[in-house]
Amino acid sequence: MISTNIELFLLRPVFILLFILILPYYLAVYLDSYLHLSNFFIYPSNLIGLAIATLGIILDVYTVREFLKAKGTPMPWKPPKGLITTGPFQYTRNPIYFSWAVMIAGVAIFTNLLALFIIIPIFMATVHFGVVIWEERKLEKTYGKRYLEYKRKVPRWIPKLW
Repeated sequence: MISTNIELFLLRPVFILLFILILPYYLAVYLDSYLHLSNFFIYPSNLIGLAIATLGIILDVYTVREFLKAKGTPMPWKPPKGLITTGPFQYTRNPIYFSWAVMIAGVAIFTNLLALFIIIPIFMATVHFGVVIWEERKLEKTYGKRYLEYKRKVPRWIPKLW
């Protein structure tokens, strides 16, 4: 069996690069070949994209840290020992998926590939219907009223900052 450290520090970044950044990027390049979206973010304004992508990476790493503190991982085969409601989970129920959308938005701005902004809602819908609904059912079954109360207080996607 692969150790948690190898999974988190090797496999997870490869997964994020391939499926969260490279695949959406190439889909957007293909889409842009038909749409011919205008160049909006030109140097130096496109550098804002690096800052935004970096914020997404920081949020992702911070969220993974919360999983490790709870004696688990974000991987479904090694879930945490309890319901995580601390750190980024205080503001959104899906901080990892939110961080991925932020990373994609940052790449869109940095590369001036505006078609990525069309890919983001498609990506989020895929995650929502393919993963989040299943995860929430499992959490409701596992944690019952405690999860339902958390679900009532914390939004699914857009972070509650106040």
